[in-house]
Amino acid sequence: MELLSKLTPAETLMLLKPSDSRLRDLMKFTLMDLLARHVLQMPNFDKQPVQGIATLHFAYVIIGRNFKKEEPKLHEMIFLYPYYKKPNAKILFRHLIQMALKASKGEEQFKKKFLLDSPQLKPMIKIGFWQRVFGSFDHTEEGKNKSEEVIHYFNLLDKELPLLMKDNKEKADAYINSVKGNMLLLNALKFELLHLIGQEISKVEEQVEGGS
Repeated sequence: MELLSKLTPAETLMLLKPSDSRLRDLMKFTLMDLLARHVLQMPNFDKQPVQGIATLHFAYVIIGRNFKKEEPKLHEMIFLYPYYKKPNAKILFRHLIQMALKASKGEEQFKKKFLLDSPQLKPMIKIGFWQRVFGSFDHTEEGKNKSEEVIHYFNLLDKELPLLMKDNKEKADAYINSVKGNMLLLNALKFELLHLIGQEISKVEEQVEGGS
């Protein structure tokens, strides 16, 4: 699906849930996508420790091999801007989350200022009078149609991928490559690191909201 090859996971989530997508989820998928694309990396993260369980507590984040090869989208900059200032920076995972939360300026502003800057997403999301009053977002007619197409395609992939990964891995890989980072949104695929990132973002968000 051509549209999904152009949208990041956060943009796709915004398309599917304009008002109901939460900042923590938009951040989670954005950071995981940056790590998957090797724009950023966590060289000391052990996903299969000999003892205990995988944790991001001591992980630090540095630039990856593709950091200078890709033009970042605006919403990705909440994670990337520290490395443009100091390319050799080694930032503890939790500190990077704290910095990104501050840079996002909150859920509504993140959507308005960072996500809706996307030329692909902009024609599909509207902010009319009532949306401004209530801080909500809605689909344009094009956005509604595209959202339904994406949902239909995701449902198809969720149904077919588990079988293809057993019987026709080449075709499964072709499907996954066609949606790029949006594979993170599929129910058929599970990513432990994505879960860990989500947990850490939630913890930091709660601490910030609690003033601790």
